[in-house]
Amino acid sequence: AEDDVWAVLVELQHPPAAGADAIALDLLMQTRPQVDGRTARVILGEWRAYAALADEPDWDDDDL
Repeated sequence: AEDDVWAVLVELQHPPAAGADAIALDLLMQTRPQVDGRTARVILGEWRAYAALADEPDWDDDDL
């Protein structure tokens, strides 16, 4: 749900570093108990994928 996504983004503000999911999920469960752990893990995975794409150069960029 959109509310769950925003809860994760607002609480964590940045994707957690590799290996820090347990800490991020613990923080999230304490501050936003309405977001279940499975949903939060999915959101974190999608967030990381989006962040990785944002770091990639655009394939249609004229500067390539």
